[in-house]
Amino acid sequence: MSLTNEQKENFRQSFNQFDQDGNGTIDAKELKDVFHKMGNPVTDEVVKNMIESADLDKSGTVDFDEFCKMMIKYEEQGREQALKQAFTMFDTDNSGFLEEGEIKNAMEKLGNTVTIEQVKEMIKQVDTDSDGKVSFEEFKKMM
Repeated sequence: MSLTNEQKENFRQSFNQFDQDGNGTIDAKELKDVFHKMGNPVTDEVVKNMIESADLDKSGTVDFDEFCKMMIKYEEQGREQALKQAFTMFDTDNSGFLEEGEIKNAMEKLGNTVTIEQVKEMIKQVDTDSDGKVSFEEFKKMM
């Protein structure tokens, strides 16, 4: 896992908010308290699952390295979800693919004037199966 200094600092600040007793780990009570303070009360079961999924050394707590890995995972999941939402919004015929007209319309809605030739070139650059359409996997690579 390679983090920039800025990412490490941001993660450290977040970690310290959770690590209320300053012992270098986050336990279930600390995790639940922070969510409650943020206005997002969670059940003991949810907290238990979160700890278990992040606690790689099975200590029952989450240390800073485990916290960083968890945060990266959540950021990636958030990015994936945002891309799925965008793809669905652009896929106006719900075919599961983006075709020339859909891409052109989406680009124009975003304020970009493009020609069909430009759209064809965009598709060509990411269309790994040469079907003339953009699948979700191809869309992710494009984005």
